[in-house]
Amino acid sequence: MRLRETSSTPSRSKEASSLVSEWRISSFSLASRTRAARSSANSLRSLRRRFSRLRRRVSLSRTALRTRSSSLARRNRATSSCRSSASGRSAANVLTRCRPGGCSPGAKVAPAPPRGKAPARRRARGFRPPPCLAARRCCGIVLATDRRGALVKVAANITEAIGNTPLVRLNRLPAQWGVEAQILVKLGYMNPGGSYKDRIGLQMLKDAEERGDLRPGGTIVECTSGNTGMGLALAAVAKGYRCVFVMPDKMSREKIDALRALGAEVIVTPTAVERDDPRSYYSVAARITEETPGAWHANQYFNESNPRAHYLTTGPEIWRDTDGKIDVFVNGMGTGGTLSGVGRYLKEQNPEVKIVGVDPVGSMYYDKFHSDVDVRPQTYLVEGIGEDFYPTTMDLSILDDCLRITDQECFTTARKLARLEGIFSGGSTGAAVWGALEYARRNELGPDKIVVVMACDHGLRYLSKVYSEQWLQENSMLENESSLAASDLLAGKPGGLETICVDEGAPAAEALRLIKEHDVSQLPVTREGKPVGSVAETALVELFVQHRDPQEVRVAEIMGPAFPTVEPSASLEQVAGLLTRDNPAVLVEQPTGKLGIITKYDLISHIAR
Repeated sequence: MRLRETSSTPSRSKEASSLVSEWRISSFSLASRTRAARSSANSLRSLRRRFSRLRRRVSLSRTALRTRSSSLARRNRATSSCRSSASGRSAANVLTRCRPGGCSPGAKVAPAPPRGKAPARRRARGFRPPPCLAARRCCGIVLATDRRGALVKVAANITEAIGNTPLVRLNRLPAQWGVEAQILVKLGYMNPGGSYKDRIGLQMLKDAEERGDLRPGGTIVECTSGNTGMGLALAAVAKGYRCVFVMPDKMSREKIDALRALGAEVIVTPTAVERDDPRSYYSVAARITEETPGAWHANQYFNESNPRAHYLTTGPEIWRDTDGKIDVFVNGMGTGGTLSGVGRYLKEQNPEVKIVGVDPVGSMYYDKFHSDVDVRPQTYLVEGIGEDFYPTTMDLSILDDCLRITDQECFTTARKLARLEGIFSGGSTGAAVWGALEYARRNELGPDKIVVVMACDHGLRYLSKVYSEQWLQENSMLENESSLAASDLLAGKPGGLETICVDEGAPAAEALRLIKEHDVSQLPVTREGKPVGSVAETALVELFVQHRDPQEVRVAEIMGPAFPTVEPSASLEQVAGLLTRDNPAVLVEQPTGKLGIITKYDLISHIAR
């Protein structure tokens, strides 16, 4: 037995060793598998991070692609515009940034702009260096990019900034007149020369060059009221011509100084002389042209480029900006280029469009249109409109109506246009706007009708005349405060055309809410829109003193007498006479059916202004 036990001991030792070895192998294998699992987990996390980064890159790429596509689309549209307009433009000295092949054939190529980063100070302000594109001289415009990468148009010279002036809706002035139609003013004074005559100045000069009437180094001569001269002067500066302008002495000092500032020579002649008189500005301009070698007389009154400029540019812009919905076009009657050119274009698009001219008292057009009678012209003060002869550029057959206006109405409307609408313009614009309002009122045009009127030139040219009370007083044109109407005061009030009223059947709590919300001390009380009484804040205070619930009390129970009602044309003296202790306010019954209200505070504020 002892031997048997001894012999079994090594066997058990081997078995134990084997078990230990297997355990060690298993432990090592488990550790290896653990490390592998951890490695796999790390790899999975790494893959997830890489996938997340890739997804962000794809998203950014898509955004960049969309932005790039939009930019390319804008560039293509601009390049197409370049190609379409290249035929009428000189391609000699104009820098255009576009892709190779994107410009007109034969374009001269300038070196591309150097690469490089912007200074840190400019980068901090958001400066973005221009893209590295080929710089080309062609097509008449410069294509560049703004901070967002969008294409912007850069004019090669001042003449390319002419045109595409905006339309602005009038608000207070039509309401004052009781006009419901939409009155839109095309701001011609936003051309670089400050008037819509920039268009004809450039067109006449281009056509003269094409005909060979004006050669390099030549002299431009014109008799002008100032605006056409400014348009010609701008074009002359850009193209290197000398200018001599002849002006009547009734023109403002600002116009004369502006022309001289651009290097033009200005000769002033008498106004109150016949057209054939050798001292008239027509005769003087003709004589200078004959005596000056290489001179060209623009002669806007007999130059077909005058109406052609408006037929090609102003008319299409108005049609485009109104979506073809224009019903009436109104302008003052001067050379007739604007009325004839714009009128012909609009009539071609829609024969139902009405063309209306406005003529000052003393001019010949009004009688010629209505009676076909040639009257003797008289002197008038408004500048830029009216004539003492019949230019060939005026086509009276285009007109559907002609209105007559006085000097005072021209100046008064221009001043109101500045005060009530912020449109700072001259007397001829006042005449045109007056004509638009008067035509709309006479014909009772509704809110669906669109009337477009031209703002001819800027008011800065008339500071010494239209906007000078001394000059107006010297010429008996100053409107006295006593002649102002109730509608004038309403138009000058913020929100003056909207009156807060309360119905007689409403609870007193509603009247209290309106008084508190609009910070007023009294309210008109109406029945079916008609004034029947008034409620003051003192009546509402009495409710609380009597411990009465404002929700249970009707306005009719506490209202007092109705405020006096006047017409919009009532003078301020009449209004002031009605404002007493018993009548703290006066109602103005407007043509639209709405009620305006004038209080003592409103009258005092108006007098203080």
